[in-house]
Amino acid sequence: MKGKLNGNILALILLWIATFVELQMLTLWRTWPNVYVSVIIWMVAGLLVGMCGIKLGVFKNAVSTKSDRPISHLILLAIVFIGGSWINASVLGETIARVPATAMESDVVPSMVYYVQRMLAGEVVYNPMPFPGWTVDPTYMPFMWLPYTFSELAQIDYRWTPLVYFLVVLPFYFYRIYKVESNLFFVVLKAVVPFFFVHQLLITNDNFFGKAVELTIVAHYLILCLTVFHRSKMVIALGIIICLLSRYAFSFWLPVYLLIYWAEYGFKGAFKIGLYIVVGIVLFYILPFLSQRWESFGKGMAYYADTVNTMWFPKPWQAATDKPHYLVNGMTFSIYFYDFIDGDVLGRLGVNKWVHLIVSIMTAVGIFLYYWFNRMKGLNVKLYLIFALKIYLIVFFSLMYVSFTYLYMLPLFMSIPILYNINMGQYLNFKND
Repeated sequence: MKGKLNGNILALILLWIATFVELQMLTLWRTWPNVYVSVIIWMVAGLLVGMCGIKLGVFKNAVSTKSDRPISHLILLAIVFIGGSWINASVLGETIARVPATAMESDVVPSMVYYVQRMLAGEVVYNPMPFPGWTVDPTYMPFMWLPYTFSELAQIDYRWTPLVYFLVVLPFYFYRIYKVESNLFFVVLKAVVPFFFVHQLLITNDNFFGKAVELTIVAHYLILCLTVFHRSKMVIALGIIICLLSRYAFSFWLPVYLLIYWAEYGFKGAFKIGLYIVVGIVLFYILPFLSQRWESFGKGMAYYADTVNTMWFPKPWQAATDKPHYLVNGMTFSIYFYDFIDGDVLGRLGVNKWVHLIVSIMTAVGIFLYYWFNRMKGLNVKLYLIFALKIYLIVFFSLMYVSFTYLYMLPLFMSIPILYNINMGQYLNFKND
């Protein structure tokens, strides 16, 4: 018993250290000590968060939770939420004022403006988008840009929408802290984490919030984690749809989710969820948007493929002999494929794509097999799926051949559902209620 307890305490310590290291590798320590080693450190830290979470939180007899938490915990959570929101909003306001949202800097935000304004004007949303010197074939799925209707209608900068959306979702997780965590210190520490994440991202790199809008995708995935195994099959499907029609990085985890649902609740329920998903895709994408220009999906994918290809060559302001800017400043193993695989550049990119595909599928299969062999051992299947999503995303992004740093906000913030669903105070066998 003592050995098991010590093992849990070690896992708890490693969980927090790994969370901190993962954040630093995305911000202050990025590419340290070099691009070859930094991706390994980042990946190991992210995997440790997921694996320690599974050890501490997914078995039903691992830790108990209570519903009779003191009201002081709720008051403290409210104080942290208000204070953290104010600090994050203040720094974001400074970033927005300092960083222009122009297409010459990044076409992400200007593209959002195109999508939303065209929709509101009744125009064909997925027509080519002209920018100074180039034209974009639209690639963003509807839930990537639909939330920005808020900024357009409110007549505020589009870069406010991600933070507002995130802050709308976050209280549902704060309520989870209140219901799960027994120790006052961990209540406050957990509540500070998302605001600390946002703050450090804001002050270390303007790209995260000044030129990109990835916090919207983070909010989508946080909603997905709230809907896993919800009582309503329609709610489950909605959580899947908003991610499937935005950043569909979870594509190989999704079949595992549905297979496990089938194993736990039967084929009929899984089939109904699948049917709702198909209907949602038709209602939210095919009928209102794709039907306006059927070729837009294929052209958008072709444009995306061309964009990926250009990232594997030096930028115009680099020397022809330099290594591609995005690869030497990125967060993936793509630099290994570029440097250590024989063949021309596009051939090496092709190998990276195949390895990415195969390893992502193998990770999803591994997630299912772990469930299958532990399903009779008191496994909390809902939490296991959520925690395993973190592991899957770390693997998926570690081999990603598109190395825009802002994309890595998503696996980072998937630590929140893990931290918030473990009663850490009980593992230390003390309470400050």
